[in-house]
Amino acid sequence: GIREKSDVDAGIAYNVIIGATSKLKGLIGTKCTTSVRYFDDAIFGLNKCDLADNITKEMMSLKD
Repeated sequence: GIREKSDVDAGIAYNVIIGATSKLKGLIGTKCTTSVRYFDDAIFGLNKCDLADNITKEMMSLKD
């Protein structure tokens, strides 16, 4: 639908990663917070996840 009465709208959602490629399998089960802000016809989003220290190290060591 179309938003009415405002050019700005925002929301927050919580999610859990349930699937990943082989390189990112360690992320499965990670809890994340997503914020979304709508302005005119644009969408801006941010996703933050709480990673365990060992997963953070694993992600930092990934190569392209």
